[in-house]
Amino acid sequence: MTELVTATARLAGKQQGQEFTVELPGEPTVCPQLVVTPAVAVDLDTDRPYFTGGVRLTHVGTGRSVESDWRSHRLHKLAQMLTDQLPDFDWDFTDIGHFYAHPTKRDAAYVVIREWHMSDAQQGPVNFMDDDEKTKAARESDPAGTLLAEQLDWWVKHAESYTNGLDWDNPDHQRARMAEIGVSCQGYSTIYLLAVLRAIDPKVADIAARDLVAAWDAGDALGEWVWQWRQEFADGKPLGLRGIPARDLLIDFTV
Repeated sequence: MTELVTATARLAGKQQGQEFTVELPGEPTVCPQLVVTPAVAVDLDTDRPYFTGGVRLTHVGTGRSVESDWRSHRLHKLAQMLTDQLPDFDWDFTDIGHFYAHPTKRDAAYVVIREWHMSDAQQGPVNFMDDDEKTKAARESDPAGTLLAEQLDWWVKHAESYTNGLDWDNPDHQRARMAEIGVSCQGYSTIYLLAVLRAIDPKVADIAARDLVAAWDAGDALGEWVWQWRQEFADGKPLGLRGIPARDLLIDFTV
């Protein structure tokens, strides 16, 4: 059985430069300077610490969070990846500005952490129930490009057909027309945002496309995810986007 250690987490307060320290139990990892601790924050109105849920990979020397997750085994995996892929990286430091004083080290850590995020993406074949073998193969070789082509074809066909047979003087037909316009707008949004993401980061676009196909095909968790993201967004937390790298890495080490 792994024995717990004690780690000091340092949390930012309301005032510039204000800092709080909290002693927390931690699970040792393969790197002595990185431990898995409960995730905590400070209530800025009362200055009281509280558990936020989830766990963090805490750097012992600075008390700052390297990354967070809901699953401790994921953070143990990150510690292992950082150790294996950066064997010469010395984590024994106490200056929170260490990464910005050593940009080469920071960039190397970024690469590993980004890879760790993406390793949580949907695994295995992802396709619609009625996909033929050619389409299944295309989804594996070019997930985002295949979905984008499908959405473009769908939108054109939908635009050509949705007004056929509608009586503009019939109130029911007018309501149907407004509903179809809404569907067209949502389809356009999917096309545009997927195309933008594919231009910026093709690998992340592929992860997103695979998740979309899996979610649409299953159809049973769309509402659950939207409600979760809505709450996370309202609370100012990062949205739980599986396999999508965070925009700001090592943010706790910003001076």
